[in-house]
Amino acid sequence: MPHPLLKLQLYQEVDLLGLLGDGYCISELISGGVLDQDFRGVSYQGGVIVNVNTSIGLALICDEQDYSVGGTFNFAWGCYNESSPSTSCGAYNGLSNTESIVTHGCLQEPTAATVAYQAVKDGYVDWFLPTVEEIYLASVCPGFNSGLTSGYDYWSSTSLNVFYA
Repeated sequence: MPHPLLKLQLYQEVDLLGLLGDGYCISELISGGVLDQDFRGVSYQGGVIVNVNTSIGLALICDEQDYSVGGTFNFAWGCYNESSPSTSCGAYNGLSNTESIVTHGCLQEPTAATVAYQAVKDGYVDWFLPTVEEIYLASVCPGFNSGLTSGYDYWSSTSLNVFYA
């Protein structure tokens, strides 16, 4: 496979979907000169890329649809009125937060954390409940169309206390 920079020079404009579809990963494309902000709003792996962190080599991919199970969208956050594991509010901590909540074991099931963690969308099974910062990054991403700016409330994986997340 040619170096991504050589491949990029063959395109008039950077065709990110084409390059990603050809098997290039995001870190290869960034090494080849694509800017991290060029990925924002691009459909990829069952969702939309809302942020790329080049220093840790990860992309934040969000689903544009609210997830439901059996037609319901309303779930307890997880461990409501119970002590819960401490969680982070920072970006790129949503997966570890969600895993902490799920492995903690809550009295009420299903919870938003378990529903997100067990979700399967377009063959992808690595979904999680985002942190408050990840929700913010999604809400300001150009090209990302979701209910995040519509006034609806969304759960995060960041716990504030035994009642709120």
